[in-house]
Amino acid sequence: MWIEQRQRTITALQAFLDMSLDAILERDTNPQAVALALFQTVAASVPAYQSFLSEQGIDPAAVRSFADFQALPLTTKENYLRRHALADLCRDGRLESCDMVAVSSGSTGHSAPGSAGCTPRAAAATWPPRATQSR
Repeated sequence: MWIEQRQRTITALQAFLDMSLDAILERDTNPQAVALALFQTVAASVPAYQSFLSEQGIDPAAVRSFADFQALPLTTKENYLRRHALADLCRDGRLESCDMVAVSSGSTGHSAPGSAGCTPRAAAATWPPRATQSR
């Protein structure tokens, strides 16, 4: 398992390094389409997100436009992260297949595995990135 995971990571990194900048820039030109595709992937493969959507009465197949996507409820530590086992927050419910686990120290001072920023809906809420203001 670990050898396969390590090889998959090395192969993905090498493919990224071998890709031209032009190819990278052309690949993800529509962030709204990328967000919708990520939502569908996560909705189909992450047990905790499947439960979250079901509890909210949301059928992932009905999320077809970016406007539908923007109407999705946000996940929080309380309504999502703390309600599910860590493995259920991973694709296919398999913690052992994760290449990394993001941990937030949290602005509340209470750490939590994952982060609301790792869900597709929260990622779209921060797109496009805001320019930092100089002081």
